[in-house]
Amino acid sequence: MACALPADEFRIMLAPHPNIRAQHSRWQFAQYLADATRAGVHIPEDVDDWRAGLVACDLVVGDHSSVAFYGAALGRPLLLATTPSQTVDPDSPIAHMLSAGNRLDPNGDLEEQIRRACADNSFERFAGIVDQTTSVPDQSPALLRAAMYHTLGLPEPVEAATATMLPAAAPLSSTGAAHIVAVTPHGDRKAAIVRYPAERLNTGLPSTAGTHLAVDLRQPDLALTGLADLLIGTLGPDAREWIEGTLSEIPGCLVAAVPIAPGRWLIGDRRMLFEATGTDQACCRFASIVTHNSDCDNETLTGTWRIDCADRTYTVTVTRTR
Repeated sequence: MACALPADEFRIMLAPHPNIRAQHSRWQFAQYLADATRAGVHIPEDVDDWRAGLVACDLVVGDHSSVAFYGAALGRPLLLATTPSQTVDPDSPIAHMLSAGNRLDPNGDLEEQIRRACADNSFERFAGIVDQTTSVPDQSPALLRAAMYHTLGLPEPVEAATATMLPAAAPLSSTGAAHIVAVTPHGDRKAAIVRYPAERLNTGLPSTAGTHLAVDLRQPDLALTGLADLLIGTLGPDAREWIEGTLSEIPGCLVAAVPIAPGRWLIGDRRMLFEATGTDQACCRFASIVTHNSDCDNETLTGTWRIDCADRTYTVTVTRTR
C-alpha cells in the first residue's frame, strides 16, 4: 500500500498486535517488516502508540480488531482489508461493523480507493454500531476504580478518578529514503513533483515513464545507491569534491546534490554546478528538477523556481557556480 501512494501526501502507521513481537522477538519482527520500513511505513516501538495515531489519522484500514472498531467509533473512515466474520460472534458490534464497512480490493487501484475512502463522510452506516462502544461515556475511570477497590476490599481514594491524556506522539525520525520521482514542468520555472517509495520497484505496480530514482545516502540499501540517477549526500566539508567524486565513481548517476549549510545546497552534474537557496526540502526537490532536465542549459535552470509537491509550494533560488 505504501508503494502505491505518493510519499509526500500519505503517511502510514502500522498498529501490530503486541503478541506478534512477543512471539517472534523484536529483531525478527523488524526483519519481517524491513521492506515496509524502507517504504516509509511508521512502526512504533511503543505498543500503545497506536492510540495517538488513531486520533490523528484520516483513514483506518483494518480487520475485525478493536483498533478498527475504535476508529469507526471516533468517526474515522474505515476500509476493511479482510472480513473474517466466522471468527466473531454474529451478534457482536464488530460483526455488524464487518457487515457495514467498505472493503479494500487488493487487486484494484489502491491509490484511488484510499483517496475515495478518505473523502467518505458517510459515517451514518456505523451510527447504531459504534453506539455500543460504551453505555457510560467518560465514566469508565470512576466505575472501574470503584469495582476494583470493592473487589480488593479497600476504601477508594478521596480524589476523583480521571482519565489521562495521551502522550504527544514522538517525532518521526528522518534516516534518509529513496524515491521514484516524477517531475512535470508547468511553464517558466514552475514544476510539480510526485515521489513514490523506491520499494515500488519491487512490486507489480506500474512504472511511470520519465521518472528517476533519487537516493539519500543515509538509507541502508547499497544496491539502490548503484542504481541512483540522483544521489543526495549529507552536510559536511568538501561538498564540491564529493559531487565530483560521486559522479566519477558511479557512471550511471546523473546528478549529485549535498547541503553545504541549512537551506543551501550544491547540485551538480558532469557539466554544471548550481547553488540552490531555500528550505532543505525545496533544495532537495530542485535536485530532482536538475535530474529531469540534465540535458538543459544554464539559462533554463537558474533563477527562482516554484515547486508544487503534495499540498505545499516550495520556492528556491538557483545560481550557477560552474
